[in-house]
Amino acid sequence: MKIPVVCMRVLPLIRERELALTIALPYCNFRCPWCHAGYIVYPRNIVELEDNVLRHVIRKYSDELGINWILVTGGEPTLHPKAVYRIFTLCRELGVKCILDTNLTNPNIIKMLLDDKLLNYIHCDVKAPLSNIEKYSLSIGLNLKQTNQYISKIRKSLKLISSSRAVKEIEIRTLVIQEILDSNDVLQLVKDLIEIPIDLDKTIYVLEQFTPTPHVLSRSYRYRRKTPIKYLEEAAKQIKDTYNIKVHVRVMSKFFNDITKSKDIVKDFKNNRLNPNKWEYLV
Repeated sequence: MKIPVVCMRVLPLIRERELALTIALPYCNFRCPWCHAGYIVYPRNIVELEDNVLRHVIRKYSDELGINWILVTGGEPTLHPKAVYRIFTLCRELGVKCILDTNLTNPNIIKMLLDDKLLNYIHCDVKAPLSNIEKYSLSIGLNLKQTNQYISKIRKSLKLISSSRAVKEIEIRTLVIQEILDSNDVLQLVKDLIEIPIDLDKTIYVLEQFTPTPHVLSRSYRYRRKTPIKYLEEAAKQIKDTYNIKVHVRVMSKFFNDITKSKDIVKDFKNNRLNPNKWEYLV
């Protein structure tokens, strides 16, 4: 079968401290104004890769560079269920570990991948408090009716992932923009997650810094200031003090800066010139 791909590149996994071949599939069902992947949401070029070609690429990266992780992202990759299933099936056949990066809006696809034990980890976004439709609507750039329908699916996906024994770890991220989320919003978001409930023993919660890039979906967000790290740290401490949950702060400005400057990501990562400890830390 043919697999639609916008781009493939090797990037460090901040969470796993490993290199991964990142495969970005086109399109998204959200229109988050701050999204830095506008070129994937509205792709100009899509390559239709035959699955045997992708198999060769994955094997080559694994054999020659020792890269044994695949991260499938977007946009929203679950919009292409057959392609996602095929990619992860190839990975299982080749002994490569798999991560799905998702906005959680397709629980049936997530269930299929979990039931067939095709995933090692899941990275996902919870954009705003699930109990606050207005905030979530503002965060994802959709109307209230659409947002309400998606929130029920997000809740279902979180329950599925949390109760599944097929994945060892869940990374839940919240990208924080001061104009959208204040500390009370973040606290409510965490409360909503606890009430689902999620399995806190296998959940890593990350507050992620907003950093404008040329690819941000909305032009107005390309010129906004990055979220101050102190703002993230204070929110993280409030969560820790209120709910006794460990919170990680992810400094995207450093990540983007280091990745952009690197002329050879594989070499620089293996020689410790790209250091994930600079991009994220536990508060």
